[in-house]
Amino acid sequence: MKSIFTRFAQNTVTLSNLHGKFNSFNPNISSINFSIGGLKYPQTPINPLLSPAQCYRETQIAVGSFNSTQFTASIPPSLYCRLSAGSTAQALTNSNQEYTWNNGVDSATALSQFIFAECLEVCARRGLLLSGLNCTSTPIFLEINISQAFTALHNVYFIAMIDHVIVHDIRSGNIECRT
Repeated sequence: MKSIFTRFAQNTVTLSNLHGKFNSFNPNISSINFSIGGLKYPQTPINPLLSPAQCYRETQIAVGSFNSTQFTASIPPSLYCRLSAGSTAQALTNSNQEYTWNNGVDSATALSQFIFAECLEVCARRGLLLSGLNCTSTPIFLEINISQAFTALHNVYFIAMIDHVIVHDIRSGNIECRT
């Protein structure tokens, strides 16, 4: 697995929002990380409320935005820093939250795009072709702490980018996908 992504969509049955399940809000997470095979990724859990830039940077690394100088991010920070309905956007003087967060008010022009992601690429060694973390028989968990209760139900989506090799046997016509 090269990268793993998590989205938090507010349930459209309990809360009407314009973009439905395509929105992704931060449900007041004060600590987040993945646990893959007993190891934490990142090693020190990130607090998105206090460090949205660090959380945003991890997502950009997982997308591959630093692999090219020509890359333009499709998630602007203003749309990344959106809290779920019922959350409280803190003022600049509050030390429990970074001040750029805003409430999950739906707008007709832009989606809310809070996505937490982690890059799992490793240096290929011993002549291996694939560069991701081997997770074929490894349990994967999302560990989060939520600082306050929110009013809307959320659906959590996991998305993974994986390496695979497609082998096409010309004689038999068989195609295999190897991960």
